[in-house]
Amino acid sequence: MNAKEIIGQIVQEEFDMPKEFWKVKSNSREYVYPKKVMIYLLRKLTRSTLIEIGRFAGYADHSSIIHHIYNCEELMKQFDDFKIKVLICRKNADSALKQMLSKKELELLNLNYTI
Repeated sequence: MNAKEIIGQIVQEEFDMPKEFWKVKSNSREYVYPKKVMIYLLRKLTRSTLIEIGRFAGYADHSSIIHHIYNCEELMKQFDDFKIKVLICRKNADSALKQMLSKKELELLNLNYTI
């Protein structure tokens, strides 16, 4: 399991989504908000390019990814409950990545951990 899949699984669990929810083509809030969070965390916690994140999340171009990241940041400013969910996902992702990856891999992901 790679870092993208780990982050996807953590968001899936926090938002109570079906397995690999990010592959579902749906514009309903039920799917869009968790996708925004996953994309936001992928950008913040990995060195994946916008194109790589887009491919993983099922989007054709990087502009959708930029929009989701911006929108997630705006939602966190507006809604405390949404911000709390994002922070919980980030904490869980940090912990899971820290456990699964070696120090060298963590340095490559630029997570700035000391082990």
